[in-house]
Amino acid sequence: MADPGQPPRRRLVPWNPEEAGPEGGAPRPPPSPSPRGGGPLKWIALAVAVLVLALLVWRVAVVLPEFLPGRAQTETPAEPVPEPDPAIDGPEPTGDRSDARALRDQARAVRDAVRLEAAGFPGEGALLDIERYFVRAERAEERRAYAEAESEYRRAVRELEALRRKIAAWRAAYDGIEQLEEDLREAPLAEVFETDALGEVREGLSRARTAMEVGRYGEAADLAASASARLAEARQSARGRLQAVVARGQRALAEGDAATAVEAFDRVLELEPANEAAAVGRQRADTIADVHARMLEGRRLENAGDLRGALAEYAGAADLDEYAADARQAVSRVRRALRDEAVEDGLREVARLIEADRWEDAEQRLRDLRAEYPEDNRLARRMEAFAEERRLNRVRVALVAAREAESAREWERARRIYRDLIDTGVDRPEVIGGYERTGRVLRAKQAFAINIQIAREAADRGDYQDAITRFNAAMEQKPDYVDLTPEQEQLQRFLEQQSRPVPVTFVSDGRTLVSYIGPMNRSPAVMEREQTVELLPGRYRIRGSRPRYRPVEFEILVRGDEPPGPVRVIAHERER
Repeated sequence: MADPGQPPRRRLVPWNPEEAGPEGGAPRPPPSPSPRGGGPLKWIALAVAVLVLALLVWRVAVVLPEFLPGRAQTETPAEPVPEPDPAIDGPEPTGDRSDARALRDQARAVRDAVRLEAAGFPGEGALLDIERYFVRAERAEERRAYAEAESEYRRAVRELEALRRKIAAWRAAYDGIEQLEEDLREAPLAEVFETDALGEVREGLSRARTAMEVGRYGEAADLAASASARLAEARQSARGRLQAVVARGQRALAEGDAATAVEAFDRVLELEPANEAAAVGRQRADTIADVHARMLEGRRLENAGDLRGALAEYAGAADLDEYAADARQAVSRVRRALRDEAVEDGLREVARLIEADRWEDAEQRLRDLRAEYPEDNRLARRMEAFAEERRLNRVRVALVAAREAESAREWERARRIYRDLIDTGVDRPEVIGGYERTGRVLRAKQAFAINIQIAREAADRGDYQDAITRFNAAMEQKPDYVDLTPEQEQLQRFLEQQSRPVPVTFVSDGRTLVSYIGPMNRSPAVMEREQTVELLPGRYRIRGSRPRYRPVEFEILVRGDEPPGPVRVIAHERER
């Protein structure tokens, strides 16, 4: 095939038909000189006349029309210009100078792009044909015929876009043919397994080359693509047939048929020396008999219950043939069975330790098993269950201790146990109820002790009625199981004595206003000279007043066990 990147060769034709022979044959010989004379001066004069005549013709045809009326904007075109077609040439030209220049810039940009894309294109001369539109458009611009320039630029763009599509089709065909040729060189398996398909591919390649040579680039690209697809099918089919041979050898290995395996793998390696599966299978074929013998012995030992012996045989088979999947699977299966057996024994031991209430030892045994068999999910689940069991056991033990503390009336210790359980997240009703119950008992004890202390202090101050009130409040708060101490009983008897009124005799002069403030109050009033009043025990402040006399004030302590003597209240000292 000719290089599609090079333009087709063409025969040169003389530009002067008179120089060519008949039917484009050999050129005619030059005419012999005329027998007539004349000399060199004649020929020089003739040449000067021809030159002058040519200058006059150029002056009349090119220069003068620009200055003639009605001829300033016209020019005889080099070839007839077709009428504009809106369907092809775009919208009606506006005749505006800016529109013409915009179209000129667009056309030039497209032309520059096509020039870059046309590198190697055999029809690159088509660009020269499109140049005539630019020439006519530029001349029209010089004459300020901008509508005509717009039409020419639009036609140039249309032709350039058509050429661009043609170049793209050529490029696609060229690349497709080149890739197909390369793929054919890299399809050795198809040469063996798919000869008919390769014949079809080569026929398609030949037709694509022919279409390329005659310029049918789209057809050439389609033919190359179709042939490439057929080649891909052939290569895939050949690969599948080769893999079938590899599979036959691998089945032979699985059945222990070394001879068939060697034959199959040798055939594959002959066709494809780099086939890794065949190379591995050929290597395994040398040891497959020993591998099968050890596998049979391993199965016998496994069925007999000797897992450790079976593991040794399976491991030996795996060592002989690192690609023996059945040996590796057997090793994994037996190791899993041994691990399950060890884990079950360990879990039974943990259960015995828990039953013996040896929680620390049970936890340590579980941790050891978990470290030895980290992949066993049963141990992870058992660890979680163990943690919950141990937590519940701690709750039970704590509840027993709290109830024993309550029975022993060790309320602080019981409440502390309940508090610790709540802090660890235990929200069982018996725990919350115990915490609240012990709290009430402790608060009652505390209130009882506080009121007893306040009653004692009030009694010491002589505020016997306040002391009695506090003592009564303490007795109401006292838990039933709490007994009074000897000191508290003594305080109780003393306060009982102070709870009854005591007769107190006041002595006055009959003119002094007497008042007292204490557990019982009296407003200022004149007493008889001697008057006895029933007063509750306690501390009283006595006051005697009389107009123009200095008042008298003093305190007395009234006790039930020691009645006071006569109380004299007389204001006898005059004021100065």
